[in-house]
Amino acid sequence: MEVFEEVADINLSNFVLQSKLTLDALSFEENAQPPDVLKAREYREAHMIRVKVNDKLSQAPICKTKPSQLGEYGIGLELYFLSIKQLGFVFLVIALISIWPMYENYNGGGLSDGDKKQAWDSLTLANQYTYDYDMTETEAENQVTSYKNSKIRLLIADLLYTLIFVFFVVSVHITSKEKIQSNSKKSVTAADYAVEISGFPSQSIKNNEVKELFSKFGEVVEVYLARKYNGMLGSYKKRADLTTELKYLERQSSNGIKVDKKLEKVRKEIMKFDEKIRSQESNFKVHDDLPVIKGYVVFSKLSERADCLKAYKKANRACFRYPSSLKFKSIYKLYVTHTSEPSNINWENLEYSSCKRFLRQIFAILIACIVLISTIIVVYLMRSFDDGLPSNEKCITTYGVIKSYSLDKAKSLYTSDNQKYCYCSLQTFQDVISVSSLRSYCSYYLQQRTYGIAIRFLVCAGVVMINFFLKLLFRVLGRFEHVVSKSKEQVKIMTKVFVAMFINTALIVLVVNANFSSIGFFGTLPFGEYIFNSKFSDFTRDWYVQVGSTLTITMIVSIFSPHMLNFIIFYPRGGCKRMCYKGYKTQKEINAAFTGPEFDIATRYSQILNVVFSSMLYSGGIPLLNATCCATMFVLYWTDKFLVLRHYSRPPRYSQELNDRFLSILPFAAILHSGFSLYMLGTEDIFPEKFYTENGYLHSYQNTIYDRIVSITGLICLGMIAVSLGIFLYITSSNWLFSCSFKGKKSAKIAPENIEPEKTFYDELEYIKDHGLHSFNILSNPVYHELIVSMNDSVNETKIKIAKSLSESKDYLLEMENENT
Repeated sequence: MEVFEEVADINLSNFVLQSKLTLDALSFEENAQPPDVLKAREYREAHMIRVKVNDKLSQAPICKTKPSQLGEYGIGLELYFLSIKQLGFVFLVIALISIWPMYENYNGGGLSDGDKKQAWDSLTLANQYTYDYDMTETEAENQVTSYKNSKIRLLIADLLYTLIFVFFVVSVHITSKEKIQSNSKKSVTAADYAVEISGFPSQSIKNNEVKELFSKFGEVVEVYLARKYNGMLGSYKKRADLTTELKYLERQSSNGIKVDKKLEKVRKEIMKFDEKIRSQESNFKVHDDLPVIKGYVVFSKLSERADCLKAYKKANRACFRYPSSLKFKSIYKLYVTHTSEPSNINWENLEYSSCKRFLRQIFAILIACIVLISTIIVVYLMRSFDDGLPSNEKCITTYGVIKSYSLDKAKSLYTSDNQKYCYCSLQTFQDVISVSSLRSYCSYYLQQRTYGIAIRFLVCAGVVMINFFLKLLFRVLGRFEHVVSKSKEQVKIMTKVFVAMFINTALIVLVVNANFSSIGFFGTLPFGEYIFNSKFSDFTRDWYVQVGSTLTITMIVSIFSPHMLNFIIFYPRGGCKRMCYKGYKTQKEINAAFTGPEFDIATRYSQILNVVFSSMLYSGGIPLLNATCCATMFVLYWTDKFLVLRHYSRPPRYSQELNDRFLSILPFAAILHSGFSLYMLGTEDIFPEKFYTENGYLHSYQNTIYDRIVSITGLICLGMIAVSLGIFLYITSSNWLFSCSFKGKKSAKIAPENIEPEKTFYDELEYIKDHGLHSFNILSNPVYHELIVSMNDSVNETKIKIAKSLSESKDYLLEMENENT
């Protein structure tokens, strides 16, 4: 192996002198030092969102801090809070409009107290006017006009807040673009002055050569060459932790504490790791000797950067000859593009090709589908709970239970549990509770009602827990895909988590209780006999009472979960860690305890989408969901704002990509809402139009899908679907055009008559340091710093051992030769 041949020629003493320890490498010694609370507090202040007051860092005020101020730490963070805030306001307006349909439903009187599982059932369409089963067809048809009037009023309210929602999406989209442009003028990052370069040879390249090439455009502040780590960078984290532990144990040993066994164990683990690296020649190199995959050049001025981009863009066009003056070493063609902010780059993923990423993406999608199907089955089984209790209609038509009978007569006639349940469910709940004789007779009814409520709450809590574990899994899968930037990685995580949460929260509850047996196609599906064969073929009154009620509970839980857990549990826990600091062994441990976790913006976005979609999907029949959505946005906004300013560490400078994807998905909420409203407002069980008599009881004719579509309600809802689809196309195309036309954060062209001189990178350096990373050097990034230092230490220590071993062997051979002589 070449590397060992090179080491053989190295004199041990010279090698030790040449392998000088840099200031960066001292981090292990510093981290292993006894914990210093003052240093930990300084470390916390440097890694949290803070404002400068009289040249001192201090906490930002919770109420007075605006989203635009948070934008100084990345436009992605500003747009996140702006979106929640505006969603909260728009759903406040929608919730106020929803008071109208809720009032209409409340006055309907279609449900008896026994039918209602929860008090809010009377606010759903299930409580709309109903006909008596012993009516004549003529009497019932005389009430059709009142049904139609009520339906029209509900349709107007539904149309009004759907229009408000879709125009809100357009408004937020326009506002977000304005915020991006505004943010670009006042917020400065190292990426504003930098370019990303590909096309370099993997070996025989030096920083000063790159600097010399690009100096023709102006002053070059920094040149950094990104390396190929062969997938090993993540593995060095373990070695970095072991090295810190080793330094700590050595310090204890020097103080007279017996830790010999622990020291020996840690040294052996480090040795095993180094032997593993030694066996792979491609990895047996210090950082600066690894192959180059990309380069980053930071210019002093924006105009110099713009000139560089323009020159290479022109050179790379097919119709132009590539000038040799722009080639590296007059041989290699280079490709120069805009780059991401340093903290937004996943350095270990730069080495992966598009093909490898695509294959990993396919594998990740496959795993996600398998896990999602598994969770769907679990949630399906949880949701499929059916108490088997008879509905109001069944009580009357099957058991012949009459509400007006006295209790004594009911006791003599109704002796089975179902008959007792029917009689009690037709009475007012207040009478059942207050009248002791009736309460005693209705013990089975009270027991089943309590049992049903408890089961529904447990099912909802179970769904929330499953969604939480899905978030963790999809975050791992998102990282497995090896996306180049953290923003793109968060977009993938957001999309996967949202789809999983929405299916588990809103769609499974529909599928579990649906009955599509009348549609022949579903009978031919695999497992068709086990699915789509429940008792609801339409949005009947019983559906709202049994299924809709469970969904409402889930959305009420979502107002506080899971974000409030961070506020109630993890935030106080972080405070306790900072107060009870005597148990920490090293500076590294106390620094980690004093600095909060990273703000998980992707899963927050997915949670918002899940709440909005789930609420919009069923709000046509359950308008209360608009109010729960408004409450969720309000609680989420203030909870996250408080935690970002007081608990979470300073996030990477996320770009607008997350918000762009978020806004492009939102129109589908309006599309689904209009489609479900079309179906809900057309159900004959609540809004009958024609009747027939069977077995002495009155029934309504079923409305087909075609009947619902060609009705006034259907046509209006179809119009809203078309409008929402148009808005989706507008936002998608607008995002694409904006990304193509929006180049950089500032205009690099300086007008000759401009009196103020152009600001340089050095002028903005202090601001950049306060709000993010100021350098592309991977050692300046605290996430990667220890890993790179650990890599260099591993290679250097192994080379020293090899050199020492070879030196001893050479001495032994010389000694043997002398003896023979």
